Amino acid sequence: MNDLGTKENPVRCSSLPMLLTCAGFVKLRMIYSDESGVAATLGTAAGRAIELWHQNGDVTEALRIAKGEAESGKANGQAGLGEREVAELTTVVNSYVEDERNHGDAVVVESLEQECLFEYKGVWFKGHFDCIRRGPDGLEMWDLKFTKRYSGMQAVAAYAAQLAAYTYAAREIYGEPVKAGGIIRLTGYVSPKRVLKDPPSERPVFFPCNWQEGVVEYLLDQCVDRIMALDEGKTPINPGTHCGFCVATSPDNCMRLLK
Repeated sequence: MNDLGTKENPVRCSSLPMLLTCAGFVKLRMIYSDESGVAATLGTAAGRAIELWHQNGDVTEALRIAKGEAESGKANGQAGLGEREVAELTTVVNSYVEDERNHGDAVVVESLEQECLFEYKGVWFKGHFDCIRRGPDGLEMWDLKFTKRYSGMQAVAAYAAQLAAYTYAAREIYGEPVKAGGIIRLTGYVSPKRVLKDPPSERPVFFPCNWQEGVVEYLLDQCVDRIMALDEGKTPINPGTHCGFCVATSPDNCMRLLK
């Protein structure tokens, strides 16, 4: 693990929320498995369809391509999408397209799925950030999430480290101030079911983080501390509900596997 965070082996931004929750989980995921489930595939497909729609304005074609790519991933051993997931994907993406908050003068989307590789305090990070929006007050970083596990403000907290990393990366790429915008919780377009009675532009989807200046760097500092600890052979663990989807499953296995 002593090369983690180098330019040749950068830390994935998507791993940062769990890194702050339990570094042992992240280390074990790197050693034993990095497969994604249906939920991750659904989120990837939704983000891809939205990206394509912003590029060409054709939601039908965007969904066709995104579904096809999900099927290609299934052929390569990744989780695929069943009939129910395809229906949910279609509803979510169509609702996003119908939402006036995602159109014209309301917002100019500067970038979607932008690849980034950057260094912070000697540690290298990589990822793909979702959505930079240019509003009346300048650039803002928004992260698309297809999460059912967290409510809107819970998602803002749960994914704070990832959002901070993307915001810092965007500042480096654009060379101008970028604020952390927040989370676009796509499942808010379809859940709970009562929201379907409201037009898409009134559904609970946008959740701003409203961070004060310095929070981005503060969160990245916490990540750097954890990465340095891993490089030094120390692996902080924090048992919790996440143990249920960790390869270790319990603290006694952590002790055995992380030695």
